[in-house]
Parts: sequence; C-alpha cells; structure tokens
Amino acid sequence: MMLSATNSTLIEVENLKVEFPTKDGTFLALSDINLEIKKGEFVCLLGPSGCGKSTLLFSIGKQLKPTGGSITFNKEKLDHVSSLHEKMCVVFQEHALFPWLTVEKNIQFPLEVKGMSKTKIKEISEYYMDMVGLFAFRDRKPNQLSGGMKQRVGIARALSMETEVILMDEPFGALDAQTRGMLQEELIDIWEREKRTILFVTHGIDEAVFLADKIVVMSANPGKIKDIIDVDLGRMRDTTSTEFVQYEREIKGLLHTEILKTKQLESSVR
Repeated sequence: MMLSATNSTLIEVENLKVEFPTKDGTFLALSDINLEIKKGEFVCLLGPSGCGKSTLLFSIGKQLKPTGGSITFNKEKLDHVSSLHEKMCVVFQEHALFPWLTVEKNIQFPLEVKGMSKTKIKEISEYYMDMVGLFAFRDRKPNQLSGGMKQRVGIARALSMETEVILMDEPFGALDAQTRGMLQEELIDIWEREKRTILFVTHGIDEAVFLADKIVVMSANPGKIKDIIDVDLGRMRDTTSTEFVQYEREIKGLLHTEILKTKQLESSVR
C-alpha cells in the first residue's frame, strides 16, 4: 500500500490567477501564485481568513478553474489530465460522510464507484480501517461516532482511494484541542508510512509547524505567496522546544501585517 517518495517535483503552479464575478465586477482571489510541491512532501498553506488558501487548494484539485496561469501534475497540464480524480482526493473540515452508511460502507463507497472487485474492496477498506483505529467500529453509523472518529473515517476513505495526493481543507478545524492534537500525531504517523503527498490548509501556526515539511505563508487579499518556509525539525516534534517556538515567532511576524490588512478590509465593507 505504501507509495515511494522521491525529491522530484509532482505539482507545479505558475503565475496562477483566480477571479470570481461579482455584482460590482470581479473579485481577485489569487494573484501571481508560483509554487512547487515535491513527491511525498507535506505542505501547509497558512494565512489570514479570506487570503485564498482553499481557493488555491481547490484550483490544484481542479474543483475550481483558474483565470490565468497554469498548474502541472507530473509535468502534464491539469487541463489535459482526464483521470485527475484518480490522482488526488479531498478531506474536508466537515466529514461529508453518508449518514445512512456504516463506517465500513462509507470507506468502501468510492472503491465501489471505481468498479473494484468485492474482494479487493474488502481488503483495502479493512487495511485502512485498521490503520486509523476504526476496525472495531466498522458497523457503526456516523451518528454513533465522535467528531474525531468521523474525521478518521474521512481520512481512511481518502487513503483507501490510494491517490498520489491528498488535499486537506482544515480537516481538524472543528475539533477540540485535545482531539485535534491526537489526530495531528496520527496523521503524521500515517504520512510517514504511506509517503503520500499532502497539501493541508490551516489557520493554526502551531499546527503548520507541527505538520509541515514546507509552510506556504500567504498574504491578505488578493492572495499571494508572502514566503515559503522549510521546516527543518525532526518527527515527532516537541512543541515546547526552542526551535519550534522560533518557527512560530517567525511566522507570527510574517502574518502580523496581513492579519491587520484583513481586519481593515473587513471594517471597510461593513
């Protein structure tokens, strides 16, 4: 099940621009985005509210069509990748589970859509249920699960699709601090075993420093890349260490002016 990791570039974003139509004209969400993501890399997108983190994520995942620029996957333009759904999958903040299906059936659903054999579906779903600690809960439905367990189902479902890339849009944002910390550790453990490429949107500086190989710090609207920080820390990371705190301070300094800009923009439109 484990995918091999290399240092080669998997995703390349060049001069990306995203605009949305409004009643007053157009809204510029992203401008001049340039980014490289390597195979097996864990990348966090971090920035103030409304800076376009999710817009960038969904542009890469092809849920949104950019206004300008290009995105390539394995050196092939995304416009020409017909089977992109087999290469990337998304884990949302809301677990997006089917309430009438059990844990096992929720994980199996995309595999059934792909037309896999029942034997293969069972093998894959059991493997990932066990990986996220849900095998004993396989017959429960979502309303019988805690918030953290629901997110585990979502992660297991994404892993079961065995895509090269997992896009994660603030998957732990709605969870309490204790559950969030536990799932962060579990996600890193899974990532180290599976070596998938992960692009992870977060508002949390501490979460980004704990998880990422590389943190993409974005500016306030229109969203641009303000800085890219390589996190040179081991695994698992001590959040109280001097090195960890230094990364937090550096990023807080970068984001301070962007957060002020966001607040000023919000005040001007009230």
